[in-house]
Amino acid sequence: MPFKLRPINFTFTFVYFCIAWFCDNHFQISKFPNPPAGWQVSTLTMVDFLNNPDALKDIVSGIGACMASNRITVDGQPVGFMYRERPEFEGDSGWRFLAGDENDEYMANDLNSKVFDVNTIANYDIAVVPYLKLAFGIELERIEGTDDFQQINA
Repeated sequence: MPFKLRPINFTFTFVYFCIAWFCDNHFQISKFPNPPAGWQVSTLTMVDFLNNPDALKDIVSGIGACMASNRITVDGQPVGFMYRERPEFEGDSGWRFLAGDENDEYMANDLNSKVFDVNTIANYDIAVVPYLKLAFGIELERIEGTDDFQQINA
């Protein structure tokens, strides 16, 4: 998979969306106790996402929230780039997931990324699971044609 852009750090305001906890075919909005200033609150609809909430499995639990690009959660692309930064709010795992083909214009639109429970992203792309316990500061890129990732910040 070609990478047109490899974002290293998100300094723009993330969309403060919600953690999508799935139950009875509906999203239950669970607001973070202390969202960062400037994060926007919005609502979700089932049309926005590919996975049926009944199909979600408990793959990983207790890791916390993460940010994911709509290229993964809406368009169905696999995770191509992932990194972990220091948490920005209570409950944040620090993980950020991108398909890897997002350009600056796409990422500048706050509506193109949302906050999820890490388990939700693990359901979209199970290949991320072996890397979820890695330390803050790690940056990983998928090895093309595989389910493996390589560290890109040595």
